[in-house]
Amino acid sequence: MGLLDDASEKLDALSAGPKTSQSKAEKVDFKEGETLSKPESGDAGFVGSQPAGQDTKPNVVDAGIPTEYIHFGLVHPDMGKQFPHIKYAPASETDPPDGHAICFRDGLEREAVVLFGFVSSTKQALVDATASRGGVGDMVNMAANALGGGGGSAPDPTQLDTFLSEIKTIAGTVNVASVKYPDIHEAGKKLHETRANYVAFCQSLTDHYVKPPEGNPLDAAAGALANLPGVGNIMATVQRFAFKYFDLYLAGYLQLRTTHEASVELGAHDLTIKAIKAEYKDFTFTYPLWFTKPDSQKPKKEESDGGLLKPVTEKVDEVKKDVEEKVNDVYDFLGSNSAPKKTPGTDALKEIFGKLKGPKETTPDAIPSASTCLIEGMDAAMKDIKGIPPFVKNVMVKMNDANIGLLEEIFARMMSAGCEGEIDSAALVKAGRRHLAVKIVGIMGDLVGGVLPTDDLSMNVGDGKKISAQQFISKIVEEKLMPYVDPVIEFMIGDLAGQMEASRKKAADEKAQTMEVMLGRLPWFTSIMFRNTFFPIWNLVIEKVFDEINPKIADVVRSVNSVFETAKNYVDTAQDYKNRAGAVKDKMASGVGSLGDLKDVKDSAADESPEAKARREEREKQQAEKDKLDKFYEPNEKDAEFPVTARVEDCEGIKVSEEIPSVLPKPAPAGEPTEEQAATA
Repeated sequence: MGLLDDASEKLDALSAGPKTSQSKAEKVDFKEGETLSKPESGDAGFVGSQPAGQDTKPNVVDAGIPTEYIHFGLVHPDMGKQFPHIKYAPASETDPPDGHAICFRDGLEREAVVLFGFVSSTKQALVDATASRGGVGDMVNMAANALGGGGGSAPDPTQLDTFLSEIKTIAGTVNVASVKYPDIHEAGKKLHETRANYVAFCQSLTDHYVKPPEGNPLDAAAGALANLPGVGNIMATVQRFAFKYFDLYLAGYLQLRTTHEASVELGAHDLTIKAIKAEYKDFTFTYPLWFTKPDSQKPKKEESDGGLLKPVTEKVDEVKKDVEEKVNDVYDFLGSNSAPKKTPGTDALKEIFGKLKGPKETTPDAIPSASTCLIEGMDAAMKDIKGIPPFVKNVMVKMNDANIGLLEEIFARMMSAGCEGEIDSAALVKAGRRHLAVKIVGIMGDLVGGVLPTDDLSMNVGDGKKISAQQFISKIVEEKLMPYVDPVIEFMIGDLAGQMEASRKKAADEKAQTMEVMLGRLPWFTSIMFRNTFFPIWNLVIEKVFDEINPKIADVVRSVNSVFETAKNYVDTAQDYKNRAGAVKDKMASGVGSLGDLKDVKDSAADESPEAKARREEREKQQAEKDKLDKFYEPNEKDAEFPVTARVEDCEGIKVSEEIPSVLPKPAPAGEPTEEQAATA
């Protein structure tokens, strides 16, 4: 019994039953990757002498032992001579390590972080889809119970727990100060096997969710409604979006992760190999490759002999520069000062997001964009009601593309700052307004126009007057919908910032901060941003439009919108506070005319200087803003099984003493089929 099997049995015993899926990959494919080093002339493997009459291993001399580095399933040929090194402390070094041991170890830890992010995000998506979420979940459950229940049991999120346990166990075998090649080889192999089994399990999730629901009379009614002439498809869509939007979100996420987890893996893999082959020129030694080099890894400047005053002057200049940089960092994050600072990971991050956004022109070999994946998943789950209406698909693309643009900026600015410091949700909201506000208004207009029965519709507005459909659209957007733009952005950002900060903080606590922490959740972040922007906008549009033309339909989604009404109330309250503060300020400017007036403005210059009062009021305002946004984040356990615990930074690489069989298929003799060809024959 292996170590992972033992860990799985212990997990099952502690949790009173097995929690793993029976889905296993039929075959785990390893593919040959780029060669890291080749044998030198005259190398002949390992050699040595054995004392006569003694049954012991020889005294090994490395004369070219072949090794391989398995990273994200790609197998990179290397040589044993390149593996070992003396104790290496990355934080205090200015030169790269002599051997590959620490590079391989840290790369596998980052790979474990990526895979953990994928698995735990999928688990959280399942939890969100299967749990009752406030008024929405209660309403859906009541409707389903009243109409006769649903169509079969959904997969259990805890079925993913064994994968999480395996990843953590594997990472623990290499998070050590004495790095051995057999452990590195086994960890790379086991991570890819776990990945393959996780992917196989996700196929069972796709089979369950990426298809129309079965057995619920509510869904059957929607199917019948879709066949009505005229607005049938719209009405069926309204019902499906209102009662099934968490299942639809999950269907879209599962389709998205199928395609774009591989994009993240390839970007993270390629950066590791690039750094190793470049001997870490321009890269951080050796864990967070994506960030800029710390000062300890920059060439040391010669000591100045410019007199006693120069060092003092330089120190003052450093302090001034430090203050300026902190101010600039704030402006940089909001995008009002300059582009994010370039780091060694900039190009890799750009490539990953480029695949998410998709090619500008369709090409035969291009992978589908995130928008295409989300729509394909949800559309497949709505085939029983003729799928998603075309105009809605167009709006979905606009919404998701805008979200990805914002997410790319957030990731780039986090990377330029080394993911240090708490994620400021208020700053994200400002960036969100800049990216999304105008686009959301346009999307609202597109939706209003799309759900109206016909383009030549005219509306009675009293006194025998009528307005055109276009005038009606403008009226609805301006009067009924625009007040919700900020609440929708705050709702989405509040949830996103909370999820990101929880993951960032966990990695920082374990001394394992790297962009893979965020990249492992990129498909999920993309999906929850879409869920938290599109569906609120859709439901608000339906409610406000049909309030005017059919109030009964508006009632269907009104309770679904309660969370966004709450968000709007927060914004309105904050605005009222601002207005009240302004009124007090005006009263102060007009002078004090009575004892009552004096009492109202007791925080006068005698108690507090104007500057101190202004600073206090600003702190209170910022805290109120943060408290408001925090209400939209629900704490969860997604980061509990983070795979790298108290990361070991310093280490030594132990000399390679034996060759380990390759995971790659053996080459066939000339004229004979390979193992793979024989298996498929």
